[in-house]
Amino acid sequence: MMNHKKIVVLDADTLPGRAFHFDFPHELAVYGTTGADETAERVRDAHIVITNKVMISADIIAANPQLELIAVSATGVNNVDIGAAEAAGVAVCNVRAYGNESVAEHAFMLMIALMRNLPISVMLRPVCGKSRRFSAITARRFGI
Repeated sequence: MMNHKKIVVLDADTLPGRAFHFDFPHELAVYGTTGADETAERVRDAHIVITNKVMISADIIAANPQLELIAVSATGVNNVDIGAAEAAGVAVCNVRAYGNESVAEHAFMLMIALMRNLPISVMLRPVCGKSRRFSAITARRFGI
């Protein structure tokens, strides 16, 4: 018999509607939502737990010595007791490099919008019937 991993997804309703795919033998249990009172039972016997918002406490980690990985489908890991996971040898990972480029692009877009007074221009257009004069951003300095 092949050694399979039990994978539990605790809050699938918070994730994009894509199917999960794993390239190894596994048993998959997917829950749309998981309340605090349901977490211990659902994590029982799991090797891998995928969570977004559900708290994974030291007690849950201690009660599951077979647990190998807690994958947090977010940029932080504040919903996992990292100290307890480390002490138990449980790996914890999250979404790396999420939004790196888009956050920087958005920040620059907002800076340019403010330099060009776009919010005021949009507000005054219905009243004045025309846009305010824009100033060029050429030779301006951006600070980060």
